[in-house]
Amino acid sequence: MDLVLVGETVADVNQIGFILGLGVLVSLIPLYLEAWSAKYIFPTTISVVGLLEIVSASIIGMFVFDEMLEPKDIAGIALVIFQYF
Repeated sequence: MDLVLVGETVADVNQIGFILGLGVLVSLIPLYLEAWSAKYIFPTTISVVGLLEIVSASIIGMFVFDEMLEPKDIAGIALVIFQYF
């Protein structure tokens, strides 16, 4: 990651809307929905969904953003998935 570019992007006034929108879209809405669903779903189900979020983010990164998964990443995904078997 280019930290200088990140700093320049955050300091750019024209990017503030994108930064706030991404923050709301990626963190605020999913966390709210997870807390709201706790009224209707068993806590163990919410826990499983929360852990599978990491796996799905890795897979989406691989297919959408052409990121390469290293063997340690694949091992981590396998550990997360197989902990429920």
